[in-house]
Amino acid sequence: MVGGYGTGKTHLLKAIGYAAIEQGHYPYYTTTAGLLDWWRGRLAKGEAEGIDLLGRQFQRDCERRLVLLDDLGAERPTEWGVERLTMFLDYRWGRILPTVVATNHDMRELARRVGGRIADRVFDQHTGRVKLFALSQASYRTGARL
Repeated sequence: MVGGYGTGKTHLLKAIGYAAIEQGHYPYYTTTAGLLDWWRGRLAKGEAEGIDLLGRQFQRDCERRLVLLDDLGAERPTEWGVERLTMFLDYRWGRILPTVVATNHDMRELARRVGGRIADRVFDQHTGRVKLFALSQASYRTGARL
C-alpha cells in the first residue's frame, strides 16, 4: 500500500490483521523501525550472552505466515538496517510468503531511502506476486493531500 500521511494505510493493515485472526491465522504487525529495533536488541543481547539470538529470531521472522509491515522508508536507514530489510523482504518475496507493506513513498523515493532491491520487490508489477494499492485521498487527520 502506498499513500500519503493519514490516508488509512495503518488502519487497513490492522484490519487485514484482524480478518486473518478471525480466520485462525496469527499475523505479525510491526513498524519497520520497530522491527529493526527488535533485531538490534536480539543482536545486543546475544552478543552479551555469547549466542546467536538474532540469527534465530531473524529466521523466525522471515518464516512468519503473514507479516504486516508498516511505515517502510520512515525509519532512519543505516547500512545494517537496509541489509537486514533486504534479506528479510527478499526471503519472503522469493518464497511467496504473504507480506503487506505500507509506505508513504513512491518507488523512486523508497529506492533512495532503503535501496533499489527493496523498492523493486515492493513495487513489483510484472511477476504477479505483488498487488499495489495506492491510497490517494486526503488525510483523515488534517484533510490535506500531502
